Amino acid sequence: MMPSSITMGFAWLPRTLDRTTLEQLQQRLIEQAAMERKLHKHKNPANIDPVNQWVGMLLNKGEIFMELIQQELCMGLLERMLGSNHLVSCVDAQIQHPGAGDMPFHTDHWWIQRTAGKQQANLDWL
Repeated sequence: MMPSSITMGFAWLPRTLDRTTLEQLQQRLIEQAAMERKLHKHKNPANIDPVNQWVGMLLNKGEIFMELIQQELCMGLLERMLGSNHLVSCVDAQIQHPGAGDMPFHTDHWWIQRTAGKQQANLDWL
């Protein structure tokens, strides 16, 4: 069942992941973030915020991230919003460390050529 708020441009789906899966995702992300901080001397060169850490291309960094985007609820929501022929273009994580600032309002995928119909959707696990 899809939430009625989807027609308003958003959906809030609490507790979509079981506790074990959530803990495994968090642990894998923490491990990956630590490795990248060490590799980049505590700073990802693609991230302009001095406090936040962006961990990009998660689909290449652990099977558990592939499983996340294949979750039935996740894919069902995307299909409902965009149709069955959608493209997953990025799976990233932003880690808000103490002292982090707000991310300004922005648009993603500005480079995609506009065509008729729905263009994009963002899924966030908080």
